[in-house]
Amino acid sequence: MIEYNRKMTVIDFILDIISTILVNMIVIIMATKIFKNIYVDNILYTFIVSILLMLFNKCIKPVLSFIMLPINIFTLGITYPFINVFLLKLIGLILGEHFILSGWFSAFFISIFISVMTILIDGIIGKEIRRVR
Repeated sequence: MIEYNRKMTVIDFILDIISTILVNMIVIIMATKIFKNIYVDNILYTFIVSILLMLFNKCIKPVLSFIMLPINIFTLGITYPFINVFLLKLIGLILGEHFILSGWFSAFFISIFISVMTILIDGIIGKEIRRVR
């Protein structure tokens, strides 16, 4: 029987963080293999990019989404991927030469790819983790 109002335990929280980091790492590695305009130095920096992406998606993205809400409504959501582009460019600015995302136009498509693949892979891995629990 499924409990819908079950409180999140510490183990659930840790598993959620680990699965988010793992999914982000997989998607970033896929993006570096598919697109030539994104570069990550090694697996350690992929891990760091994944952690920063998770933190920015939880902390900065809601604020940016709220600020950009009038523009998003006016453009029918077309500008929403630019928030992801901004976050990826910010990570590139923080990590410098270890994470390079060149160009705004290609970064737009890379951010869409990362968003779609994160949803798909998180659906697969997330179901497995929730099924185990």
